Amino acid sequence: LSFDGITGWYIPWRYVDKEKLNEVMGNNRLLSANGKFDCKFLWKNGVPNARIDEDVITLGHTLDETRSNSLKTLAFFYSEFGGYERELDEYKEKMGRNINYLDIPENILREYAVMDAIVTKRIFDNMLKHLRELDINYPNKAYPSDTLEVYYRQRRIPAENLYAGIEYRGVYVNKDKLDALRVKMTDYLNNLKKEICNELGVPEDFNLS
Repeated sequence: LSFDGITGWYIPWRYVDKEKLNEVMGNNRLLSANGKFDCKFLWKNGVPNARIDEDVITLGHTLDETRSNSLKTLAFFYSEFGGYERELDEYKEKMGRNINYLDIPENILREYAVMDAIVTKRIFDNMLKHLRELDINYPNKAYPSDTLEVYYRQRRIPAENLYAGIEYRGVYVNKDKLDALRVKMTDYLNNLKKEICNELGVPEDFNLS
């Protein structure tokens, strides 16, 4: 955990008071990196107040979907801590890349986990500043109220929470409707292919790929 992007706290899961953690999460804004993963773990382990209020990965994709937006990459872009996971990577390299994180010594894991939290807060502050600068310098002229920040907060963050719930609980599917839609789409695509082949003057079994 980190509350200020300066000091970090490492609490091994075996010592966590889940009721207290649930209370803390209910009374604070939660910042994460790939919060869907955290939410599903915490829900499964008795912390129902887990949710995504802010997420640096989602914010990264909002700013630029063409680049890598992993926490490790964003650390280079938006903080002075790029490469902070080097000691962990060196250990994994020595022991084999498929090593289970539960087998990594706690003294190595602790430093990495604490830096994860500190870096997440640090890069979030800088990314949000960047986002707001873009909104000022490149306003949406057609829809002035639809800023990047509005898109991030009112579209992407609610979607992340929705997807986390779907991935955790599943979703009901009307199989009959799905089957009917599949037939309809297949017919549509087949007719479209016939039209294209006709326009091109090629046989219908022509491989359009």
